[in-house]
Amino acid sequence: MRALGDPAAAAAPHVSVILPVHNAEPWLDECLRSVLQQDFQGSMELSVFNDASQDRSAAVIERWKGRLEDAGIPVVIGGHDAPAPRGVGYSKNQAIAQSSGSYLCFLDSDDVMMPQRVRLQLEAAAQHPTSAVPRRSPGRPQAAVQTEFPDFRDHTQSRIPSVLLTTGCTCSRKDRGFPSLIRYGSLLVPCWYASSRQIIGCRVRREPPNSTERYTRWINQLTPDQLLTQVFTSHGPTVIMPTWFCSRAWFFHVGPFDEGGQGVPEDLLFFYDHLRKGGGVVRVDQSLLLYRYLPDAATHSVLETTIWTHRVRFLEERVLPRWAAFTIWNAGRQGRRLYRSLTAEARRKVGRQPRPPHPRPAAPSPWPPPPRLPSEAGVLCAPQVVAFCDVDENKIRKGFYCHEDSQERPKPRVPILHFRAARPPFVICVKLDLTGGAFEDNLRSLHLREGQDFLHFS
Repeated sequence: MRALGDPAAAAAPHVSVILPVHNAEPWLDECLRSVLQQDFQGSMELSVFNDASQDRSAAVIERWKGRLEDAGIPVVIGGHDAPAPRGVGYSKNQAIAQSSGSYLCFLDSDDVMMPQRVRLQLEAAAQHPTSAVPRRSPGRPQAAVQTEFPDFRDHTQSRIPSVLLTTGCTCSRKDRGFPSLIRYGSLLVPCWYASSRQIIGCRVRREPPNSTERYTRWINQLTPDQLLTQVFTSHGPTVIMPTWFCSRAWFFHVGPFDEGGQGVPEDLLFFYDHLRKGGGVVRVDQSLLLYRYLPDAATHSVLETTIWTHRVRFLEERVLPRWAAFTIWNAGRQGRRLYRSLTAEARRKVGRQPRPPHPRPAAPSPWPPPPRLPSEAGVLCAPQVVAFCDVDENKIRKGFYCHEDSQERPKPRVPILHFRAARPPFVICVKLDLTGGAFEDNLRSLHLREGQDFLHFS
């Protein structure tokens, strides 16, 4: 860390650590010490927003402010003392608004960063330097890629704030919300376009170690491709929010966070918007965060039904329009629940003759188009039987699932098949890592490609 007297330290910091705080006194000392102990040698600031804490969090922050600034880390403190907190989304937005770094490093007040976190995540961002990122479908060689550029005709709709500072461009207050343009090759593009549009995450170490063991394995073991293909599962974002690191310019192009307060999954909503706008996901494969499990954490206030609804809608938006028909793997409670949650149009793709495949949409997508159906002279082949599939012989012997609540007449009766008799693509509603490897072995035996022939929903 540069000394405070260094002239370069007076310039806008390269990285802002974003720290929302609410009643965090028990953990703040350890959290703030981890900011002080970063081995990053560039310019860095800490931006804290105190969301109506009723404990001594404010006193702890003030005590650490001097120590951090003596070490060359400026501290910006904001907050309010209203009777009730405004929520995590509001606090993060306020901490970002009062900061000035080109990159944002998010940190929860009950977590602890490893000393190398900022340095390694900034290095990862530098390896993905611009948003002109080649898109690659799973299984395609890297050479067979095509760089796609967004439409820049309407700059007036940009949500980049007037205080944006980022490497290579500036937006001043007089810009009144219009993004500055910079030259990118032969194009004039908004400044967010010349920054990384990745969310950089990392592996974590859970505390206590035996809490959420399956979730922690999932966080740490996803492959690079699965960071995009497993975004529909109940686990939420494939890199968890307290590990996020991104460019300031890209955050303001996507954000801000939803400020609905308690019960709103602001991180999931932002993550889905990030993907909608063509953002990527990268994980540093080192454990850079001590991630505490607290039973009364704000994340537990979000209802499972709320998360479910957002996941189903995102699945219908991003994947199902690209499939003429599909099979739901699991004829039990979770599979039937997914079927009932789908729109009528999407339900008709389960157990129906597929329509002609949809053309590839203009907007970029990590999902490849479905394989074309064989046809002659424009006539589709014989109907494909798609259905629920399972391994439970009792469900298979029943033969079908009847959607009793449907308003259709006759009521839909969807076949239930053995998984080896069913046809992909599959939406899998079986929980991973719970069957002693039996489900995973069955899936591997079919030699399918994740992201093209199947995706995980549970």
